Amino acid sequence: MPPAPGRAPLAGWLTQRVASAIRLPVSRLAGLLLLLCGCSAATPEAACARFVRGVRQGDGAQVFDALFRPTQWSLYSVARCQSEMRKLILRDYPPAERQAALARLMDGQSNSGRDLFQRIYGERYAQAFQRRLGQGPLRLQRDGEAVLCGREGGEPFRFELAKEGGWGMAELDREWEQAKVRAHHDLDTVRDNARLYREARTRPQETP
Repeated sequence: MPPAPGRAPLAGWLTQRVASAIRLPVSRLAGLLLLLCGCSAATPEAACARFVRGVRQGDGAQVFDALFRPTQWSLYSVARCQSEMRKLILRDYPPAERQAALARLMDGQSNSGRDLFQRIYGERYAQAFQRRLGQGPLRLQRDGEAVLCGREGGEPFRFELAKEGGWGMAELDREWEQAKVRAHHDLDTVRDNARLYREARTRPQETP
């Protein structure tokens, strides 16, 4: 059954169902479904207003909705990898190894990039973003193809237009692109380890 009505949970549920049906990677579908659910801003003004509102309210989910779409894709990829790693560790790792392996995961509780970002937002980003807000009306300034958006006395944030359309705050894109690459490498390692642990359990014991 789908989750209770709500824009972001519905996007996550649709992502999983459609990805399964047409056999495309979840991360590639996430941006499209976020757009269809109204999570991508058509103008830099709208994206900046949503972002600033989320930062002011300490709402990580709302901040996620205002991120650059490739950053959102990367977060979905990381969350999906973390979720699969958690399942493999719990299923195949020996009890003595599980706790240390699970401790290396950021989350793993959900394959939703939005949920992941919401969980880590307070510790990783909230204070730094709050300090940059400033006061008064939003001010937008072109910076090449990007737009800098901020308020008096604050430090502006950088917004970019995704190739598929939709403006978002792009400063976290490199960080999460790198996190995505690491997550895929880590998942490969966990898969290999899980396979070895399974084989060890099924291997006949040698008699002395």
